[in-house]
Amino acid sequence: MNLSGNYESAASRNELAADPAEMHKLAFQHVGRFDSEALNFLDSRNAAEGDQFRYRRNADGQLGAQIKDPMSTAEFQELLAVTEERMREFARRIFDGDITVNPYKKGGQHACKWCEHAGICRIDPWSHQFRKLNKVAAVEESDGE
Repeated sequence: MNLSGNYESAASRNELAADPAEMHKLAFQHVGRFDSEALNFLDSRNAAEGDQFRYRRNADGQLGAQIKDPMSTAEFQELLAVTEERMREFARRIFDGDITVNPYKKGGQHACKWCEHAGICRIDPWSHQFRKLNKVAAVEESDGE
C-alpha cells in the first residue's frame, strides 16, 4: 500500500476540494482478500460499508456476496494453503534451474503493462507468445495439483 495514498487525478482543484475527507478515505483503501472473521479487527466501526476495506453488509448484518474481498475462514485458509504450495513450487522450479520469464495475457491485457523492468526486458510484447489466463484454465490447473 502506498503510504502517500493513491489519489485520483481531477480536472480542477475545485473538483478535488469538493469532499476532501472522502477523497482521503478512498486514497487509502486496501485491495485484496481477507478472512471475514477478522473484519471486526480490521474495521471496528460496525458499519454497513467499508471505507478502508471493501465490504458491504446486507440489511440483516451479514456480509453481501457481491463483493468478493471478504472470505469465510475455510475459504481464506484454503487460499493461503494454495498460495503457499504455489510459492513452494515456484521455488523448486527456480532451484532446479527453470528461470524462464513467462508473462501472462488475459483478454487484451498482459503483465508487461505493470512490469518495472520493461526498459531492460528482452520480451517484445508485440511478438511474444504470452501464457494465456482464463477461469477454466485456472480451475483445471488448481484441480490437477
